[in-house]
Amino acid sequence: MIFRLLLVLIALLPLPIASVYPWTWSAMAVVVAFLLIAFVASIRSIDARHLPRLRRLALPVLSFFVVAFFAALQMDTHLPAKFHNPLWQATADSLNISIKGAISIAPDETGSALMRLLTYAGIFWIALHYCRSPKLARQTIYVLVATGFAYATYGLFIELTQSRLILWFDKTSYMTDLTSTFVNRNSYATYAGFGLVCCTALLLELINNAQRTGLTPRERTLRLTQAMTEHGWLFVVAWLVMSTALLFTHSRAGLASTVLGLVALLATFAAAPGTPIRVFLATATPLLIAGIALLAFSGEVVTERLIETDIENVGRLRAYELSLEAIAANPLFGTGYGTFEDAFHAYRDETLPAVFDKAHNTYLENALELGIPAVAILLVSLGTLLVQCVIGARSRRRDTVYPCIGVGATVLLAAHSLVDFSAQIPAVAATYALIMGVAVAQSWRTSKAS
Repeated sequence: MIFRLLLVLIALLPLPIASVYPWTWSAMAVVVAFLLIAFVASIRSIDARHLPRLRRLALPVLSFFVVAFFAALQMDTHLPAKFHNPLWQATADSLNISIKGAISIAPDETGSALMRLLTYAGIFWIALHYCRSPKLARQTIYVLVATGFAYATYGLFIELTQSRLILWFDKTSYMTDLTSTFVNRNSYATYAGFGLVCCTALLLELINNAQRTGLTPRERTLRLTQAMTEHGWLFVVAWLVMSTALLFTHSRAGLASTVLGLVALLATFAAAPGTPIRVFLATATPLLIAGIALLAFSGEVVTERLIETDIENVGRLRAYELSLEAIAANPLFGTGYGTFEDAFHAYRDETLPAVFDKAHNTYLENALELGIPAVAILLVSLGTLLVQCVIGARSRRRDTVYPCIGVGATVLLAAHSLVDFSAQIPAVAATYALIMGVAVAQSWRTSKAS
C-alpha cells in the first residue's frame, strides 16, 4: 500500500501544471514524508532479502548527504561573518542597520530547494527498497508507460482540437507547441522521453523473450506474433502516441536528448549477457523506421525547428557567459541553493530579458548556487548510481531491462540539462527519482541482494 500510494503520487504530479507551484511541491514533500514514516514503521514486515546492504550505496548516499548538509549550512546565520555572502554586509551598510547574514543570499529559497531535493531522495529510497521485488519493479514501469501515454493522449487531443488550454487555463506561451499539462514544451519533452525509454525497454524485453536460443526461426516468429497480439500491441500504440506527442512539442533539445537516451538504452541492452544480436536488430530497425516516418509525418514545423538558429539560442549563450562570471565570483560556497534568479540579477545585462530565472543549464545553475566543490560531489553521487546501473546490466542474467532503463533515462536527463532546466521541474525530477530507484534496486544480482 505504501509503494502503491507513491506510484499514485508520481502519476498525478504532472497534472497540476507539472507541480511547479509552491503548494503542489509542498504537498508532494508532505506526502513523501508520511510515506517514509510509514515505511520505517513497517520495515520489519519486509523480507530481509529485499533490503540491500547500505554499504553498496555508501558512496552515493554519503555524497548526497554531504551536499544536503552543506545546503542547510548555507542558511545558517550563526556562521562567522567571513563566510557570509558580501551582499549581506553591503545591504547592512546601505541601510545602516544590523543584519544577520548567511552564505545564501535568500535562505528561504535555499530551504525550499533543499526540501525538494530531500523529497526526491525519499522517492528514490522508497522505490529502492520495494523494487527489489521484480513484481513491483514491473508494475512501476507499467505505471510510467501508462501515465506517459495518458498525458501524451491529452496533449494530442488539445493540439488537434486547437483549444489552446492547459487543463482549464488558457495557454500564455508556446501557443503552437504541444505541452500537455506542462507550461514549457522542453520540460514536457523530457517527461515524454522518460515514457518512451520505459516503453522501448518493454518492447525490447518482449522481443528478447520471443527470440530465445534453441528455437527454430518458425517458432521464434510464432512466439513473437503471439506476444504482439496478446499485449505487445499496447506497447506499440503507446510508443507511437508518445513519439508523436514528443515531435509536436517542437523541442529540438527534447528530441535530441530522447534519441540519445534511446541509443544508450539500446546499447546497454545489446551489451547485456544473453542478448542475441538479432534481438537488437529486430528492435532497433523498426524503431528507426518509425522515427523517420513520424518525423516526416509531423510536417515542416519540426524540420524547421531542427535546423534553425534563433534569438533564443543567442540569449542562452550569453546567459552561460554571465553565469560563468557569477560562478567565478562565488566558486567555493556559492550564493545559496535555489537562489539563481536573485544572484543572477546582479550580472544580467540588456542582452537578456528583465526576468531570467533559469540558467537553461542545470550544471551551471547548481554550480552558482552550491559552489563548484558541492556540485562536483553531487555529480559523483548521481554518477555512481549510473555506473551501478551499467554494472547491473552487464552482470545480471535476467531482468536486465531495469538497469538499462536507468541508463537511458539518465543519459536523456543529463543531456537535456546541458541546455534547459527540465531536471528542476518537480514532476520530471520525481519521475526520474522513481525510475532510478527501480533501476538501482534491480541492478544487483539476486544472490547478492541481501
